[in-house]
Amino acid sequence: VNRQNPFGEQVEAHPFHFEDHEKMVSALVDGEILYNTYWVRFNHDEFTHSAAVANLNLTIIRPREAAVGPFVRIVV
Repeated sequence: VNRQNPFGEQVEAHPFHFEDHEKMVSALVDGEILYNTYWVRFNHDEFTHSAAVANLNLTIIRPREAAVGPFVRIVV
């Protein structure tokens, strides 16, 4: 999704690429901090909570592979 980045050049935003290991790790390389806002509250026809948990696990494992700095999880 192409959205305007409200933080300008101060923060880089990248898609998660859950389905493509190399793309996800590549997007994270040289990152200083990973702010994770990914979450799913309810199951729906095209997506389940268990799939969201599996994706969340990838957002924890892959940053380690890319040697990203701190991982910050934001839940609203």
